[in-house]
Amino acid sequence: MVEFDAFAGDIALGGLRNMSEIKILVCYMLSNLQEPISRSQLCDCLLEIGLVNFFDLNEAIDDLLKQKMIQEEEYLDKTCLTATEVGKEHAKTLEKSLTITLRERSVNAALKILARAKARETDTDVIKTETGYVTSLAIDVLGEKFFSIALFVYDNLQAELLRERFIGNSSEVYSTVVDCLKQQKDEASDTNASNSISTENPVATALKTLVKNEKIETKVEIEKNETGYNVKFAIVGSCENLFTLFLYVSDNTQAEQFRENFLNNPSEVYSQIIDILAVSF
Repeated sequence: MVEFDAFAGDIALGGLRNMSEIKILVCYMLSNLQEPISRSQLCDCLLEIGLVNFFDLNEAIDDLLKQKMIQEEEYLDKTCLTATEVGKEHAKTLEKSLTITLRERSVNAALKILARAKARETDTDVIKTETGYVTSLAIDVLGEKFFSIALFVYDNLQAELLRERFIGNSSEVYSTVVDCLKQQKDEASDTNASNSISTENPVATALKTLVKNEKIETKVEIEKNETGYNVKFAIVGSCENLFTLFLYVSDNTQAEQFRENFLNNPSEVYSQIIDILAVSF
């Protein structure tokens, strides 16, 4: 039986109330992020989803610094935290003491926080092809691709409207994509119903009709890198890639879950993403 030696205040159901587990979680998160994260960002993401208590988390961070499992370093003019080799080994050895769901939630929360911080460093583009236009959004971290999405449309006006939606909303786009891919097939219909007002939008309707009318092929590739997994998704039409997505995840289980959910119903995942993107048109 796990001994509870941390405060229960402000902790959601399934959160951590054991200091050893909190320390493992911190080491695991810092080991699976592609870049350093500030102490305040780390606290924000874990408190936002109710996994730990504020005081316990800060005590755990202080202890890990003393034990040299994590360290502080200057990054982009901020004092940030990273895992040392000892901390990475500690996390690798003991990560299975944490549930898969908890590991996924924590790293996803941190990635969303980092995406928000990177919002002004994103790149958007519109490229003319032989049969239409492709609007893309890309977020890089430390020179490495972190997230990208590209959508094919026939009309230049639609392409520019999508580009405007991307600008200044990159973190929201990222969060939406991750949330859509996390949903199980039986949850998709409920989400689609809640977004019914967006489906009346002419741009959203046109994009979804494009996928429905095309004879499409879906593809998903998973590639392992030094810190996690790169997942590439595509909906391919007769002449063009109608939709492409690149996403970094830290856990192979999550990568496989995303693959399964996308392949089970690619048009539904695509439609949900379009609904969110079309809100401001």
